Amino acid sequence: MTNNKNTVLDLLAGEDERTALAAPDQPSLTYGQLRQQVVKLAEELNRFGIGRGDRVSIAIPNSSEM
Repeated sequence: MTNNKNTVLDLLAGEDERTALAAPDQPSLTYGQLRQQVVKLAEELNRFGIGRGDRVSIAIPNSSEM
């Protein structure tokens, strides 16, 4: 079986107004808001010369931001 889901945006298939992430003491994010944040992050990474297929690691505490 072939998986055609190649990007984070492909995997965020919920309706724009539906809640995608919820965490105690944090504002929830809808799928639409989460997609906007993914697009913004991709644009920021592109400005640093990081593009599709490049590997990126992150190190932040376990939280809703993670």
